[in-house]
Amino acid sequence: MRARSKVQRVEDIRQRILRCLWFDQAFATPPKHTDGGVPLRVFTPGWWNLEDGPDFRNAALKLGPSRTVKGDIEVHLRASDWTKGGHDKDASYNGVILVVCLWNDTGQRAVRTAGGAEVPQLTLEPLLSDEKLCELQAAAMRVT
Repeated sequence: MRARSKVQRVEDIRQRILRCLWFDQAFATPPKHTDGGVPLRVFTPGWWNLEDGPDFRNAALKLGPSRTVKGDIEVHLRASDWTKGGHDKDASYNGVILVVCLWNDTGQRAVRTAGGAEVPQLTLEPLLSDEKLCELQAAAMRVT
């Protein structure tokens, strides 16, 4: 288990840095499955969305052994931010096919959209090296 002292405050890592990490797919090991154990392959992380709504549009993923899906990606520091942000009640997030978080503080494996669909979740912390976590913290300190 990774020591929490390496990343002392969640607030130090800004969400936009996490979005860059997702877009670049800069992981020590690529994601192989969702938090629920569903096999995952990222074909494209999607395009940055600079307007209201999910963080990335038009992502393409393989979920499970043969299902290719296209849709939106929402990125959060904590898994609980999905509900705190009201995304579970906002229909503009009904096209989300994957929720990406740095830390899974809820222990849940998926979230639900306003339309009732279950959306798989991917936690990034296990995919990142200790060095990358420290680099993210240092970068967050430079971001204003």
